[in-house]
Amino acid sequence: MDYADKEKQIHDLIGTVLVEDLMNPSMTLMENADLYGKYYSGYRRECMEKYLSLFHLEKERKFGRLSKGEKLKCQFAFALSHDARLLILDEPTGNFDPGFRKQFFQIIKEFIADGTRSVILATHITEDLDHMADYIIYLEEGNLIFTGDIEQLHQCYRMVSGERYKIDLLPPERIIHLEDGAYGTRALIAHSRLNRYDKSLTVWNPTIEELMYFYTKRREKS
Repeated sequence: MDYADKEKQIHDLIGTVLVEDLMNPSMTLMENADLYGKYYSGYRRECMEKYLSLFHLEKERKFGRLSKGEKLKCQFAFALSHDARLLILDEPTGNFDPGFRKQFFQIIKEFIADGTRSVILATHITEDLDHMADYIIYLEEGNLIFTGDIEQLHQCYRMVSGERYKIDLLPPERIIHLEDGAYGTRALIAHSRLNRYDKSLTVWNPTIEELMYFYTKRREKS
């Protein structure tokens, strides 16, 4: 779609949950939803009420009296209430309690299950990405460090740990960064299917957190 002539259609298809408080603090949750729902062709009041009940939010409560986590839940409920095809979520889970985080990710899984919807999740909680993400864009100070799907990441990198001299035997161009610890050495390695590793080394697929940490250390060193 071209924004120049499809602005309304594009607007209807996008739901947002931002860190900023976007709703009127003096209005109730349903008053806010009904007010802003007028700008979305697919808004359904009964859907908003369903999610508020599911999230244990009182629909007649004033938005300004909610906690930070509750405000994000309300925004999330509204984003789901107007039949969006793309959700843009900015650091939502950091203010959720552990119980709701599980519920949140279950709803996200259901949202994308039929393959016609997508979610962009900006987060510093990397375990969220390990559990949920199909594609990763890793930015550091505005610079693109890695982009690709999770499978590509698993194919391209390995973490190894063991004795330092065994890791030093690997081709140096494959070692992205290594770090000595009290119980041995760990390293992030550029990997391909042709690579072989000493049997004494422990080898595993890196988590997103490990990838980010070792890439950052590499950049600091350089």
